[in-house]
Amino acid sequence: MDAIEDDYQAGIVRGAASAAQHANIELLCLAGGVVGDPQKDHRSQRNFLFDLLEPAAFDGILVLGGSLSSQLGTAGFSEWMRRFSGLPMVSLGVELSTCHNLVVDGAPGMKETLRHLITVHNHRRIAFIRGPVTSFEAEERFAAYREVLGEFSISEDPRLVLQGTWLRESGAAAVSELFDGRGMAVDAVSAIVAANDYMELGAMDAL
Repeated sequence: MDAIEDDYQAGIVRGAASAAQHANIELLCLAGGVVGDPQKDHRSQRNFLFDLLEPAAFDGILVLGGSLSSQLGTAGFSEWMRRFSGLPMVSLGVELSTCHNLVVDGAPGMKETLRHLITVHNHRRIAFIRGPVTSFEAEERFAAYREVLGEFSISEDPRLVLQGTWLRESGAAAVSELFDGRGMAVDAVSAIVAANDYMELGAMDAL
């Protein structure tokens, strides 16, 4: 996986650890950062951990594919995973050609949220903080945003679409870009939606 820094990641570890314990399986967790992250921050500097993994020493690999592939994209990450070919592999979060896959449909929840804002609260100027453009999960949620705007004949305003990285600080940076960088008036935006909870918390920090 990439990291154990938030409730989502910690929840994955807890679930895997519980199942492994019941099955009398030894579980090793490698938190080696997002693969291929061009920012080369403290997270990507941990990528060397994956190079230390000796496939012959393990019986299988459970990979948090949705998070790890957010910079390389699914095709690039599938190719990266070939280093472990020969082992049974399961990807969580994104469909990879080299693995068995468990993929969560992130679109319905996003659509429900947006429809609620529009029909119950009458919001029509909704800003959206998207995740990495190379992330399948992020693009799925952005597509849901665009689809719901179309359902209610709301024109998409590119000034209300902001780029994030999944991280909390990018949500704060997006709000700064919206109001300071782009000069949007506060009353020109009635709601802000983000592609994940942590960017939304960052947006709240900035607000």
